[in-house]
Formats: sequence, C-alpha cells, structure tokens
Amino acid sequence: MSNRCCVSEWPGRVPLLAFIRLATRPGLFPRPATIEQVTSQVSAWLAQPSAQIVQPTARHATVLADLLSHTNAAGNLVTDGHLAALAIEHRATVVSYDSDFDRFPGVRRERPMS
Repeated sequence: MSNRCCVSEWPGRVPLLAFIRLATRPGLFPRPATIEQVTSQVSAWLAQPSAQIVQPTARHATVLADLLSHTNAAGNLVTDGHLAALAIEHRATVVSYDSDFDRFPGVRRERPMS
C-alpha cells in the first residue's frame, strides 16, 4: 500500500522518469549511470529553490490537442507535446537538449547549463 502511495504522489513523473530511464539505459551511453547516481541528481534538482513541479491545468487537453495538431506530432513526440503544453500553461521554460521542443509554437527552450 505505501509503495502505491509513493509512486502515485511522486511529482513530475514524466520528465523525471524519462531522465532516469535514459541515463541508466545500457547502449545509450558508454557507461550508463547507476540508479543511485540518477536519483541523487533528481533530488539535487528538486532541492533547488527555483525548481517547481507543474501539473496539468483544466486547459491541458485543449492546449495539448492544439500543439499535436499544429505540428502533426505523433509517436514519441506526444510526450514532448505533453511537456510543451505544461510549459505553455504555466509560462515555464523547457530546459532540454532536445530540439524537438522548438517545433511547438509558444514554447521557450533553454539548453541545460547555458
């Protein structure tokens, strides 16, 4: 029961889980990170005073549908569209190396550490 609670209440699951999935993936990096390394990194990010976890608003389905329709996004880009919609809803900036976010109108993107 407590595991279910913890998983369902873990904020920002999509991008954080994506980071953990990619950073620990064998074959993607010569030496993938360990679970301990990536969860420590996630904790460090969330400890920053400027870090905020955003949730979909009541407009989310409409904003997402507009973005996906405008860009003809499908497949893997649907998750990017979801994150782009969150950014638009909250007037946030997407911090990512992924230039796919640039295709979504109204989304500001910055590269990490720039």
